[in-house]
Amino acid sequence: MLKVKKLSEKKEKILEKIRMRTPEVFPKIIFTARNLTVTLKSKTQLDKWIQMYPEGTYKTV
Repeated sequence: MLKVKKLSEKKEKILEKIRMRTPEVFPKIIFTARNLTVTLKSKTQLDKWIQMYPEGTYKTV
């Protein structure tokens, strides 16, 4: 049987701050083309994928 380690309140608060900050720092863009799905982090990455696969579609999450 595995023991579950309990985090201290201080560590839990730090982890919660990181979790809350993450979606703001890394917006997700899901690009889909043919049988391909890619998760992107920036608009420049999206521009490159659109150049390679002009028929592709994207959705911002």
